[in-house]
Amino acid sequence: MTPEVEVSVRQTIDRAYVARAVKATLGWKYWMFRLGGPLIVVLSVFPSLSAGDLIPVVFGVLAFFIPEIMMWGTMRQAKGDPETRLRLTDQGLSADVSGASATYEWKAFRTARETRDFWLLRRHGGVSIPVPKAPVSSEQADQIRAVLRENGLLR
Repeated sequence: MTPEVEVSVRQTIDRAYVARAVKATLGWKYWMFRLGGPLIVVLSVFPSLSAGDLIPVVFGVLAFFIPEIMMWGTMRQAKGDPETRLRLTDQGLSADVSGASATYEWKAFRTARETRDFWLLRRHGGVSIPVPKAPVSSEQADQIRAVLRENGLLR
């Protein structure tokens, strides 16, 4: 039997952290929005700009700013309490962010993906919870990977 795991993570929520979290959460879609948005605008403006071309231009501009909108929403939520506190145990994940608390059993998650800066825990509803790696020691990182593998989330 493996020893019980409890890893606590505290991370200050600032613009750089949120930008990395949004980029990691969106994955390839980040670049789709950043490159696809301007491409839609260029392709709709250059042939000839008429009233019918306004919709693709608005859509392209909106697509380009979706990552910014996500970052703005996260920063706005974190205004009152700019720190995230996560606790990972054998039973699941507890999160306290901006005065809101939630506890999830591991079965509430569909998958986990490890990136350079985060473990992204994807819930069945499609929402990803980023667990930052920076404040975690290498021993704690190994414990987190083991718990995620035990629960069939990390392959």
